[in-house]
Amino acid sequence: MDGATFWAAAPQSATATVLRLPAGAVAQDDSVGVAAISDRYAQSIYGCVVKLGYKTLAAVIDASSYAKMFKDPKTQVTVFAPDNSALLEFIEDTGVPLAVLLKQKTQLDLLVSYHVLTRRHTTQFWPPRGQKAKLVNTMLKGPITKAPLQLKLYSDADGDFQVEAVDNEAELNCPGKINLVCGQSVVHSIDEVLMPVAEEEDDRK
Repeated sequence: MDGATFWAAAPQSATATVLRLPAGAVAQDDSVGVAAISDRYAQSIYGCVVKLGYKTLAAVIDASSYAKMFKDPKTQVTVFAPDNSALLEFIEDTGVPLAVLLKQKTQLDLLVSYHVLTRRHTTQFWPPRGQKAKLVNTMLKGPITKAPLQLKLYSDADGDFQVEAVDNEAELNCPGKINLVCGQSVVHSIDEVLMPVAEEEDDRK
């Protein structure tokens, strides 16, 4: 699926509900891995995005419902952050100017929430190559089942860390700093925008 297909489908998929973590929620899956990393890259998720130089992603966050959560240093989630080239390619594929996209909050929330996991996961959580992928919940709920949509985490034949979405996959691509601990969250830079809606779904309607 390309960006245009996703953006066209997003309004019909907008019944997907953005989950909200309860105040004081503590992620338990990889808290040990997070605690073991003493070097904090930034004070918050948003601060991390800015420090990485991901200006377009910062603009998307500011225009979404996630701005306050991402700027809170107490937030405890995992975020997959598409790098500049990935996000700009996605926007170009939509055929819609960035200024217009930033006004379409429903679609932005759908996109952003699919890149946020409800628990913290450093690369220590990824299965070694050759082992079965692990399923993790995102903060996006499916429009029919209302269950959290999931991503698959696995290591490829070269040992690189991968994230598989419904219709595409991305690779963690921040050399030397794969685990960017920001406040109490973890950010992973990725080389593709994750797509939460499969193109084939249109054929099943």
